[in-house]
Amino acid sequence: MQKIPSYMAVALNRFQSLLPSLAKRQEGSTAVEYALMIGVLSGIMLASIRAVGNSSAGTFEQIAQSMEETREMAPQAAEIEAPTAVSIPAPMPAP
Repeated sequence: MQKIPSYMAVALNRFQSLLPSLAKRQEGSTAVEYALMIGVLSGIMLASIRAVGNSSAGTFEQIAQSMEETREMAPQAAEIEAPTAVSIPAPMPAP
């Protein structure tokens, strides 16, 4: 078995003496809890953004396809004849 250098033994002893007090303190655990909550919430946000992005991409593809089909079915602007004259009926005489 290798012998631990003296500076490492001192650090290990100091860590072992601090470990019980760290376990009893609440500040460290609340920070860890907040970090876990932030991690979970950011994961949920990324998943929802990805889902919305995928569904909206499909919607925009459907809109583009519908517009293309409408363009193909609509008559060309050159083929549409503008009305030449509109007849307006004369007003009726008062009785």
